Amino acid sequence: MPGRSLFSEIAQVVGAEVASTLELGEPIEGEDAWLVLDYLLENKPVEVVDEEEVVEGGECYHVALVVEGSYLFYLLKTGRVSRCVLIEVGKNRVESVLDEVFRRLGKCGEEG
Repeated sequence: MPGRSLFSEIAQVVGAEVASTLELGEPIEGEDAWLVLDYLLENKPVEVVDEEEVVEGGECYHVALVVEGSYLFYLLKTGRVSRCVLIEVGKNRVESVLDEVFRRLGKCGEEG
């Protein structure tokens, strides 16, 4: 793994405190969530593993990315609230970790 960790790179974008929250597996909210998404899309190899947008019945958008083959990034926007998490995962655990994140934060098309 060359250079800095992904979380230290993210700290350059959103600050050390926010990056530390992410590194602990806790969600961050608001504009910081979108800044992290933008950084990952522009600077890292990503694979979209789930994405959905629902407009009727209330605005909702979610996207799940595998980043560098080692991290799961998940962003959920419902109404005006945006939250994201970034969790280190093994290649064979992406689906089970994503299911856990769906249960914890919710996803579009489901109440929760």
